Amino acid sequence: MARTIFEYGAVRDAMLAQRDRLATAVGELPDDALDLPTRLPGWSVGVLVVHTAAALDAADWLAGEPPARSEHTLLSYYTAVRAAAPQIAERDECAAHGLTPDEIRAALAASAGRAAALRAQATDRLITSRRGAIALSDFLVTRCIEGVVHALDLSAAAGPPAEDVVEPAALRVVVKAAGLMLQERAPGRSVEVRVPGPAGAAVQCVEGPRHTRGTPGNVVEADAPTFVELAAGRLTWAAAVAAGRVRASGERADLSAYLPLIG
Repeated sequence: MARTIFEYGAVRDAMLAQRDRLATAVGELPDDALDLPTRLPGWSVGVLVVHTAAALDAADWLAGEPPARSEHTLLSYYTAVRAAAPQIAERDECAAHGLTPDEIRAALAASAGRAAALRAQATDRLITSRRGAIALSDFLVTRCIEGVVHALDLSAAAGPPAEDVVEPAALRVVVKAAGLMLQERAPGRSVEVRVPGPAGAAVQCVEGPRHTRGTPGNVVEADAPTFVELAAGRLTWAAAVAAGRVRASGERADLSAYLPLIG
């Protein structure tokens, strides 16, 4: 199997820790919070929880023989997800319909309880996901993305602080993944994108003159949650710049044409 960019054990543990944080936060929500609207059109917090439980449930990930080769990069995986988005939304809205608050909470708690096989899988391998063959380590990166993005959705809708529901190790994985997807979508070295802090990263992207010394001519800087929300389409470029959440300088430092990357 070709080597992947992410270290399997680290990304597996980050994903499982993110799921545990979400399960704890959802278990503490009052019943009426599950009826609150989210920033996903038509989705209540309850539907969000049911969707996240399905996304983070490892019950079938290791089933069957490994495929012969991977079909996806992270970016191509999310292209396939985007094409299937209406069907995914319908599936999870139907799954959440009629569930009691306790049943909604139990969905995420149960997914956290079915992780034994994944914890026992000590090395990377190829798996067959719903969107095609992919390295398990890369698939777990997509699960970190699901967990972190929906943790931010939960925080925005129901109020638990983002720092309580977002696992730092998973956030680092997601920031790195978003940077790599941005480089794949907008290859080049004319813009330097900086995400400072413990979950941070720095990448170069966008065609144009290459920066070699001194202060880069085109710089974009954003904190980790902002970068993730831009990548996931939860925040528009214009709104982020207007709110001061993104600092961009230089004639090429407008990334709106390349966003969102995820979903």
